[in-house]
Amino acid sequence: MDFYLLITTVKGNFKLELIIMILGQIHPMKKDNTYMNSILFNVLLIMLASVSVIQFSIRAFGKYTSMTVADIFYLICYY
Repeated sequence: MDFYLLITTVKGNFKLELIIMILGQIHPMKKDNTYMNSILFNVLLIMLASVSVIQFSIRAFGKYTSMTVADIFYLICYY
């Protein structure tokens, strides 16, 4: 489930890039012609979204994640 959510996050990142390209190019990802700052920007977006995916999974599957490091970490950060 988490892997699927992360893959859809990556796909959404590229779709958002295509929608923004209509208005103007902002950090495009082109084969063999991508700048380093574009890669880092897209990786940053995916990393920010992955934190939300993990938090959603911990809350959705509470029985399975109880007393794990991730559960304890989010409990400490949430309260």
